[in-house]
Amino acid sequence: MANFGVGIVGCGHNGGNHANVWRSIDEATIIGVCDIDETAAGELAGALGVKAFTRVEDLVAESGVDAIDVVTSGSHRDSAVTAAEAGKHVMVENPFAVTVQEADDMIAAAEKAGVNLMYAQTWRFL
Repeated sequence: MANFGVGIVGCGHNGGNHANVWRSIDEATIIGVCDIDETAAGELAGALGVKAFTRVEDLVAESGVDAIDVVTSGSHRDSAVTAAEAGKHVMVENPFAVTVQEADDMIAAAEKAGVNLMYAQTWRFL
């Protein structure tokens, strides 16, 4: 399998957990992390040795990013739609969306861009 670059949106506890999983996958390389909290983004980026971003638009424009992992609290719609519109595959943490309209928007953006949209249910077996 070819290597692929990942950007993580959300640098809280679960963002760090996702980063650890991505680092365990030989074919994946974390390119950067993003959070509206500049300190949180900087801390996780420093721990991973990657770039920190405070805007999803800048992360998806970064060279080498193929997929975005959205691990924010609350709505994932804006980050997911921005990533899909930029031609990036998208994985979102639970909940998939806050409303049916947000889910429809995310699905429509992914379908229009021809990218994969995946839901990560990390607590399924606990």
